[in-house]
Amino acid sequence: MPKFSRFVAAIAALALLLTGCAAPTEQHVGDSKAGLFFNLPREWSSIDAALLTKAQSSWGSSDSGQAYLDALKWQKVYSPDAELTVEAAFGNSVTDVPVVYAAVRSLYDVESQNIAGDVLTALQDVVLPVSLAADGDGLEIISNQTYIQNGHQGVRQQLAWTVGGKRQLVDTRIVLGSNVVFIFWIRCGAATRTDFETTIERALDSLTVKEPSVA
Repeated sequence: MPKFSRFVAAIAALALLLTGCAAPTEQHVGDSKAGLFFNLPREWSSIDAALLTKAQSSWGSSDSGQAYLDALKWQKVYSPDAELTVEAAFGNSVTDVPVVYAAVRSLYDVESQNIAGDVLTALQDVVLPVSLAADGDGLEIISNQTYIQNGHQGVRQQLAWTVGGKRQLVDTRIVLGSNVVFIFWIRCGAATRTDFETTIERALDSLTVKEPSVA
């Protein structure tokens, strides 16, 4: 083999080696027992589970909050902001970076009763009260429709609302299991959302669900 050909072959082999050794840019996160998985940038971090539990203890002061905690089987919050607080994650204030929430909970009785007739009616209010939205109340329904996720019926939405003159959007995926609902949403301020558009779409497209084994 001529020297030049051997040189080109060596460079090509080195490039393949370096590519194989390069660190992945995404992390595959979720939980096998919960049956929910998705991909996020590798540098994004999650809020400690103990902090979530502590912050959510106050939710038990309301009937709806306690019902959610009783039904909750698994949850995670992710963000590129390592200093993100639980209050900011679940608050109404506009965030400059995406907040990702993933959870699995038992179906409420009313949801179980409505599912036989209409999945959209049963699940569309899981994240925000979409069915009650009216002109002038600030909640904009960009899309709200049924879809199929890994063989499971579900609802996908894009919603927007304005707080303090700042607009924010949330993309949701609400998927029906046998006795549970998979919840996945990504919220971000509209002003900075374009900076994360590709990341948000990749995360939504990567969502995978299967029947959970969590008690």
